[in-house]
Amino acid sequence: MTTSATQDIVSVLVPQDIEVNNRRLILTRWLAVAALFVATFFSVRMFNFALNEQALYVLGILILAYNSLLTVTMRQEQADNDFVGLRRLIVVQVVLDWLAMTIFLHFTGGITSPALVFFVLHVIMVTILLPGQSPYLYVFGVLLVITGLVVLEAQGIFSHYTIISGLPDKLFTAPAYILMHLTFLGTSLFATAFITASVMQPLRQRESQLAALFLTTHSVSSSLDKDTVLEQLATHTLSALKALGVTIRLLDRDGQSLRLVAKSGHGYRNDTTIDAGEGTIYRDVLNDHIRFLEDQHPASDVLLGTIKQVILVPMRGKQARGILSIYQTDATQPSAYIERFLQAIADEGAIAIDHALTHEALQMAEKQRTQFVHIVTHELRSPVVGSQSMLRVLLANMGGALSDQQRDILERLNRRMDALLGLINDLLSLAEASALDTHRQLESVALNKAIRDAIDLFEYSATDKQQTLTLKLPNETISTLATPVGIKRILENLIGNAIKYTPEHGTISVSLNTDDNQAILQVSDTGIGIPEEAIAKLGEEFFRADNARKSDISGTGLGLATVKQLVRNFGGEFNVESTVGEGTTIHVSLPCYSTEAIARVS
Repeated sequence: MTTSATQDIVSVLVPQDIEVNNRRLILTRWLAVAALFVATFFSVRMFNFALNEQALYVLGILILAYNSLLTVTMRQEQADNDFVGLRRLIVVQVVLDWLAMTIFLHFTGGITSPALVFFVLHVIMVTILLPGQSPYLYVFGVLLVITGLVVLEAQGIFSHYTIISGLPDKLFTAPAYILMHLTFLGTSLFATAFITASVMQPLRQRESQLAALFLTTHSVSSSLDKDTVLEQLATHTLSALKALGVTIRLLDRDGQSLRLVAKSGHGYRNDTTIDAGEGTIYRDVLNDHIRFLEDQHPASDVLLGTIKQVILVPMRGKQARGILSIYQTDATQPSAYIERFLQAIADEGAIAIDHALTHEALQMAEKQRTQFVHIVTHELRSPVVGSQSMLRVLLANMGGALSDQQRDILERLNRRMDALLGLINDLLSLAEASALDTHRQLESVALNKAIRDAIDLFEYSATDKQQTLTLKLPNETISTLATPVGIKRILENLIGNAIKYTPEHGTISVSLNTDDNQAILQVSDTGIGIPEEAIAKLGEEFFRADNARKSDISGTGLGLATVKQLVRNFGGEFNVESTVGEGTTIHVSLPCYSTEAIARVS
């Protein structure tokens, strides 16, 4: 076989059980060598066949040697997950077995050998393993080598071994006998290859198409981005069908035109829209009819004259989404199977598009909700702050002396306004965290300084409750990619909650360290703790544990939701450990970077 032919075999050989085929070939060879030794021994010792016993044993040893080498090579390729190497190994095995069988043929009688039938069996195996024209090249090579061997034996250049008694002495030199045997052998080998290939070719094609369908399904379902889904669908369809080009056109909002949204390969026009009104081929396709167009394909959709066929497949999701167009240089014969295959690919794409559009709608709804919360809470904040100012004026007797009853009412109202302002501020923080554009706003933030600033902010609150507030920071500066405001919100919520839910004389510990390129922030307290069943729900909006709600401690349940959202935005993780009555430890891990790494990312 030529180098280009071998490369062609390697590139198109697609059995999914490639490792199994290699193992089976090697196992078959072990059994064949054992059979060779046993058959040679009994043929010579019991049936007195005139075999060159020593030469056959040497051949068996050589086969054992290269089979051992093939075994080691196969295991190495498996360990390296080198499937290209495993495919090449099959070709190598075929060639080595071909040479071994030719030597075996020589020592068992050449043109008069009963071993000629083994080549028929080998052709069947080769045709099953190797696609395309490879089996016919193999048959041609076999005939060429056998003919050369027979001629060399007839000319006396190679010794001839007669193992069947009773045959004429010079039969192996008779031209008529040689020609007849080679003719029958060649006919048998080519017929065997043709019959086996006619069975294997459609099986291989379906195997390849099913693999492509699986790959397409996996790829389009691995993303919720519509553009990515469409691009992958076009690319994998092109590969699966070995087409010249593939386009995807989706219906515009008017339902009367198809807009080009994805393409792969070439052969089509890049028109952005085409008419899909009543009476057009495209409307017929959208109404659920696959069309195989050859001479009558619409000229407006085709660029190259080499295109022999255009296949238009409707993309059916919750509704008609568009058309998958496949441009081919060879005409595909329409069949129920190919129609089902093409429709399956198009339907998978349509379903993925439905999911992507649903995801887009959910993202838009969440964005609108966030914007609504931000606007409403921002508008509420001003009147609440203004009302609080007026209440403080009244409580300071700046509007006149107050009776005890009036003061009590105003103080209650002031506390309610404080709680309302706290809720508004938490809602604003959560809305800001949800709306954060992490691709534009991230910058280098020194965590050491941010933590010291937060400790300074809460030091008075801890002292007021006679709590011990400790801080442990590393000597080196630890930085992460975040936003200064976001890090500030995380620290204020974590340290503020620890102080709020820890009784007087308790302890709050804040520490920062690194572990495997992660900055680990830890906030521990000796507070009321969190029930085990509530830990999984921490971070949900407005959720508070039962013991927190039953206490006199005010809260909205939005602080940890904000922390969790911000930590996710910054590529980190949020974990909680707690025991009721003993305290809580919250771990926040964020990717940490050196100054040089942050400069490169920025």
